[in-house]
Amino acid sequence: MRPHHLVFSAVICTALTSSTLAAQAQPAPKVPPTFDANMLRAVDSLAEAEFRKDSLGSITIGVVSGRDLVWAKSYGYVDRARQHRATPQTVYRVASITKQVTAIMLMQLVE
Repeated sequence: MRPHHLVFSAVICTALTSSTLAAQAQPAPKVPPTFDANMLRAVDSLAEAEFRKDSLGSITIGVVSGRDLVWAKSYGYVDRARQHRATPQTVYRVASITKQVTAIMLMQLVE
């Protein structure tokens, strides 16, 4: 995975972590947030544009609302030689990206 894919993944994880922490600090809304088709198309366009920059591997993006996965899409191949495409069920190695996500989460808690 190229460095910009790691940064893109970290940004998404950070955004999800930030929203989770914010949701824990505030009372839960009575009505879950809705995701309109335009917003999901924007997420899809951003992910696809980033993936096109260096499409050697694969990436899976998901949008979560509360405890529900409301949208997921995969880009690229798990095995390019055999033409096996990535799916939302593809299992990825996390590697060391969790260190950065954990550090950001801890700094947000300190704030």
